[in-house]
Amino acid sequence: MKRCLVYLVDPIHNYISGRDNWMIPLNALLISAYTRNVLGEKVDIRVFKLPNLVLEAIKAEPPDIIGVSNYLWNSELSKLILRFAKDRRADTVTVMGGPNVVETAPFMGSFLRTAGCDYYVSGAGEHPFMCLVKGWLESGNDVPLHRNEGVHGVWYLNEKNTAVLKPVTHTVENLDEISSPFQNGMVDEFFAQGLTPMLETNRGCPFSCTYCVWGTGHKVYKYSVERVKADIDYCRAHARDGLLMLNDANFGLFADRDVEIARFIQNLTQKYNWPRTVVVNWGQVKSEDALKVADILRDVCMLRQSSQSLNPVVLKNIKRQNMTDEQWHAVIDFCEQQGIDSFGELILMLPGETMASYLDGLRYLFGLGIESINTNQLQLLDGSVMNTPEERAYYGMETRWRLLENCYGKYEGRVAIEAEEIVVQTDTFSRGESLECRPLNWLIQMSWTLRRHDLLLRLMSGFGISPVDFLLKAVREHGRAGGRVKELFDAFIRDAEAELFPTRQALVNAYSTDEKISLLRSGGFRKLNTYYSGIERECSEDFVAYYVDIALDLLKMQKNPPSHYREQITECARFLSQRNISLGELKRIEAGKEVEKIVHFDYDIFSWDKTGGGQQMAAFYVPGGVAYRFFVEDQQSADLCRHMQRFSGMTREYQLRKLHEPYYGIRKENLLFQVAPAPL
Repeated sequence: MKRCLVYLVDPIHNYISGRDNWMIPLNALLISAYTRNVLGEKVDIRVFKLPNLVLEAIKAEPPDIIGVSNYLWNSELSKLILRFAKDRRADTVTVMGGPNVVETAPFMGSFLRTAGCDYYVSGAGEHPFMCLVKGWLESGNDVPLHRNEGVHGVWYLNEKNTAVLKPVTHTVENLDEISSPFQNGMVDEFFAQGLTPMLETNRGCPFSCTYCVWGTGHKVYKYSVERVKADIDYCRAHARDGLLMLNDANFGLFADRDVEIARFIQNLTQKYNWPRTVVVNWGQVKSEDALKVADILRDVCMLRQSSQSLNPVVLKNIKRQNMTDEQWHAVIDFCEQQGIDSFGELILMLPGETMASYLDGLRYLFGLGIESINTNQLQLLDGSVMNTPEERAYYGMETRWRLLENCYGKYEGRVAIEAEEIVVQTDTFSRGESLECRPLNWLIQMSWTLRRHDLLLRLMSGFGISPVDFLLKAVREHGRAGGRVKELFDAFIRDAEAELFPTRQALVNAYSTDEKISLLRSGGFRKLNTYYSGIERECSEDFVAYYVDIALDLLKMQKNPPSHYREQITECARFLSQRNISLGELKRIEAGKEVEKIVHFDYDIFSWDKTGGGQQMAAFYVPGGVAYRFFVEDQQSADLCRHMQRFSGMTREYQLRKLHEPYYGIRKENLLFQVAPAPL
């Protein structure tokens, strides 16, 4: 019997020894499961995640067909693997699939000619890939596979070296037709490697945001709830990672089923303490049903609202629907009542956005009291409506290229480097304004989202000064800070400029030298917000002192400043300095030593903090003072040590940087001392 040897690869860069949360190769496993189910013993399929393992396999036994995924974070690595396979065996059929392309004949022609790729799958991969394998079984390499009548949904180069699409003729709509790679045990080897479980409960997105490649405005296909629950329970029983990712485009959008899935996860957490963290992509609009889901998962999941912009002109430009003001307040009230962390996200440099409207959007999120605020620079993704010559020209977009963190490496002597194209200027947002927003967003993440200075920002808000205006003043006047604080700001601004390149090729040339690629391996590329949040710990008290100067200056300018504001600012700053875990204290925690301390204050800051800054701090003055115990809980200590040890092969700077990742790293509460009243 003729048998086809197939390798399916969803590669991730593992050049750096410190491991991030690498997800199982779900897409490759699903394609493998479907193909095996249809073709049975006629096919031998092997699935890979780590590049070194698939390259070794290719050297030992080159496959008949190899398929790789194509995402922003692995595109060049996937091309390297295909070229390597072709070099080992010229007649190996090379296949690629994923969203990181522009499906036009000119783009696909250039892509196929340079990527070492014979066929590119358009859309969902299960059925088209199975048909390619079936075509090979029927004719081998004697006839090009695209001439087989059953082959469909693929791009290829014709005799004139022009890209042609053989249209999709069949889509798997009942997703339960795809055998579960969990239930058949195919995922076990990846759990053994310590990879993080990921699954989808549905597939597709009904929205059509122009900056995104996920939304098509088309139908959403769903797995049965029983299938989803069985797969999650399998992950619970076999995964080594306490994190679970639900890779839906809009979790919480489908009321009854998502509530049922959430309750199932909640029961697992209560019974088995798994999962400890759940990462989901929430839907655009938060309905009451979505809030029910968030409430059920509140102990393991953050309610994230990606607004992208609060400017109605921008929302129209990007075809985005956002929550109304009434809905926003309902969500925040719900989060406060249920003790759920709230999250708001914006995208910087969207078409039509101005510096003024962007800052207003930030002020709005702060005014709502959202606990985690994040801003991403606009990426131009291949395949998105926004990444077209017409859109670029219409909005006056100027772009630069930036290295992707931990997405680079040297494998079998060949370098692969991934990069993102980001917008740095539009016809409504200048390059200088864009650069000024970079350190501002660093301070928002560090001081607010990671809570290193949140109490001072709440205090200033109570005095009528928005945290946005406070932090913007800190950025613009950093020259007066002096010492290590000024050095930090100056270095951040230099790095923000230096990390940008005019073209992808210029970036690749700069990082591909033996010296640079080795340097990247030892310390990794600096993701600036987390990097500078980490090294700020070296001068934490100086940074707090600089913030005190900014606060006093702002209040001096008020006609009728509040009484005793100096004392309140000083006490608040002193509390923050004690609550922040210093580098020295972190070393003691790692060494298993005692770090507990008791400190006296004139204000009951602990009780004031419990109000969320909703009351004036002056009302919490305590004649005779109050004492607090600052301590680290056993579980907190264990989490800190485990996180640092996870990156033990890397530099201390790299460890600190990973410690300060606000959403996928350690829980932000663990970066601060626990606080409780202590007897005087």
